[in-house]
Amino acid sequence: MLSIAIVDSQEITRYAVQALFKEAYDDNIVFIEIQKLQELKHFLNESKSGIVVFDPHAFGFDAYTEQIIVLLEQKNSVFWLLFFSELNEYWLKYLLHNKSLPHSVALKEDELADIQKAIRAVLQGKKYLTSFIKEKLDDHNHSIYKVEQVLTQAEREILKEIASGKITREIAAERSVSVHTIITHRKNIFKKLEVNSIHEATRYAIRAGIITVNDYYI
Repeated sequence: MLSIAIVDSQEITRYAVQALFKEAYDDNIVFIEIQKLQELKHFLNESKSGIVVFDPHAFGFDAYTEQIIVLLEQKNSVFWLLFFSELNEYWLKYLLHNKSLPHSVALKEDELADIQKAIRAVLQGKKYLTSFIKEKLDDHNHSIYKVEQVLTQAEREILKEIASGKITREIAAERSVSVHTIITHRKNIFKKLEVNSIHEATRYAIRAGIITVNDYYI
């Protein structure tokens, strides 16, 4: 009998996940709905093999991201389907730098056929990234390339200051240059990154590791 733990706060999603697994698997399945970290740990400790369908943003699991990552990286026969309601910059960066993990990844907004492929893959103990996930990771990787390869060192430093919330006059004063010089740098940065706002430029800075999400929100 196959044990599948479902960590998802949306009832309709839990129902759909169960239906899709039953459709793809001929044998008996027992579904376990999990809402707490301790329950997840218990499942992983007790299950010699099994599957975890996990939305990292369900039931406040965002607060335990570091612990979840430790569980994800454990060497055992439990396979995960990370089933995101949203894919934020933190998880994008993590997935990009941990491509060797054997787990599958999907978004709830993915096409049904793509989600079905992800489910079939995890049932076979294989890794699968849906088309939208691949596109997101490629876009993220491209963002890093642009910042690291297209911008000059001075432009990267100014991008960090802009993304950290400093105004043009403040940056100019700290660098002992004219406001016009900083404005010119800013225009060049926006042009090279092909963005039109500080918000868009900040996303590039976060993806490239120039600032953290916490730095931005502070």
